[in-house]
Amino acid sequence: MRADNKRHSGLITVTVIVAVILLLCLYGMVDPQDTQWGKYFPKCPVKLMTGLQCPSCGLQRSLHALLHGDFLGALRCNWFIIFSLLYLGGVLATRRCSSRWQSLHNFFWGSTGAAIYITLYLLWFVIRNVLGI
Repeated sequence: MRADNKRHSGLITVTVIVAVILLLCLYGMVDPQDTQWGKYFPKCPVKLMTGLQCPSCGLQRSLHALLHGDFLGALRCNWFIIFSLLYLGGVLATRRCSSRWQSLHNFFWGSTGAAIYITLYLLWFVIRNVLGI
């Protein structure tokens, strides 16, 4: 039974990796702001319902800019992408860390790192709407 679970887990991992690569290719080739193709990209439900920009508003455009090497353009779309990418990198880097890095793993995979990220996420929601960023 364990062999089947490992095979199933491996299949899920490969599927997720392929899906991420395909999405990155899509965002690299098609600009979410394009008048012809941009209408097919998902819109932010928070902004549609409230008119407020959620902390993630602009991440599609930001990702497109990053894939084209436009770091400043990515920042103009959403400043929070810096922290999000750093946090994501930390999570991925410590996914299978040795006991030598156990405290770092506990930070990123435990409640402390998640609480800090969520707090900053909500703080960014308030700041970007008060300042109109």
